[in-house]
Amino acid sequence: MPDFNHPSGLLDAYLRANQKPTAARSVPRDGKFLTSADLNDALFIAERRNRRTANLVAKDGDRIEGADISIDRDASTASMTAGLIYINGDVKSIEAANDIAVNIVGDYRVGVRLNKTVVTEVEDPSLVGLHPGSKSEGEACAAIEVETIIWATQDDGGEGEFYAVYLLIDGTVIDQTPPPALTGITQAISSYDYNAHGNYIVKGCHVTALGPIDGAQHFSIEKGTANIEGFARSRQADLRHIEIEQPETEQVDGEPHTFTNGGAGDATIDVYHAPIDTVLACTVEKQVTRTITKGVTDSFDALPDNSITEIVAIVQGGTTYTSPADYSLDADQVSWIAAGSEPAPSSTYDITYKYLDSVVPVSYSDSQVVLAGGVENGTVTIQYTYKMPRIDLLCLDREGRSEYVKGLSSLDIA
Repeated sequence: MPDFNHPSGLLDAYLRANQKPTAARSVPRDGKFLTSADLNDALFIAERRNRRTANLVAKDGDRIEGADISIDRDASTASMTAGLIYINGDVKSIEAANDIAVNIVGDYRVGVRLNKTVVTEVEDPSLVGLHPGSKSEGEACAAIEVETIIWATQDDGGEGEFYAVYLLIDGTVIDQTPPPALTGITQAISSYDYNAHGNYIVKGCHVTALGPIDGAQHFSIEKGTANIEGFARSRQADLRHIEIEQPETEQVDGEPHTFTNGGAGDATIDVYHAPIDTVLACTVEKQVTRTITKGVTDSFDALPDNSITEIVAIVQGGTTYTSPADYSLDADQVSWIAAGSEPAPSSTYDITYKYLDSVVPVSYSDSQVVLAGGVENGTVTIQYTYKMPRIDLLCLDREGRSEYVKGLSSLDIA
């Protein structure tokens, strides 16, 4: 035979109906015994029916009256007022609670714990037969099961079953719609409101971009009320949304600029495509003077640098050579093939020339690259990737949570 012990734990109490989901009523019969199990079955069936009906109107955690919450973000605590809350098919009263520790990072639930206590004649002397002269007078009778609720959090480790009342996201209470906000009733009327008006803001809920912090974009959604899929979601505090940047990028292989520093040493370059994601490579045109040993007559003298763009001057003592009469630039070499003058073989001369050299940026921002070491009005090329334009949406879902919807990147977006 199955175990029909009563959930209360009383050794002399039994219940069968909790294991018979289709049982509709208990039927006492004349000439048959009537036991405590029969009465417990009848009470359980009636309670089960009432709970199913009540759940059509409300759900566990619905506030009927009071039971407001306030968050102290600095202390990471929550305080709740006294009130009435629908739990387990009944409306139960709850006392106020102050300074309960909560987690203000991520999703966190504040609610109540339902505790059940069985009271017998040992704890309550009135639970005996009361009619004078009857056989039951003064004898132990039925026990009472007492249910109470207290404020709790999802991870406090307390006794009793936990029922969520409030959802916190990063310390902000997501829905503070004043009671009574009965889920079943709002469910019934939500479709009418949504079909007539769609989703809309009742008040507040303006979005403010707070800017990038540590590679993530931060937004603030103002306190207010929004009707989402027909359900009103109210907040009495701003909601912070943090979105890790995940841009699509386009590469610029060699954007040309002119090195202009105004005598300050560094040149600040405004790129054509912003915002910059990563600077890959930079070249600047530098100017140097080297001492070179002349080779044989009518030959080529190799230079110690490459990517040379221009020979500025060649001087030996009091003689200044000219181009193209005396020399020319040929593949990073000085060509002395021309019919003009040239230094004597094995003698030295000073040559000043410009050449392109890779450099590491001093710094860069969303729209500017700072470079050093270039010659005034010299050539600059920058290879970089930039973040493509994209229109995204910051939304609220049916529960009042913030949701980030990414758009499609396109160069056509202004």
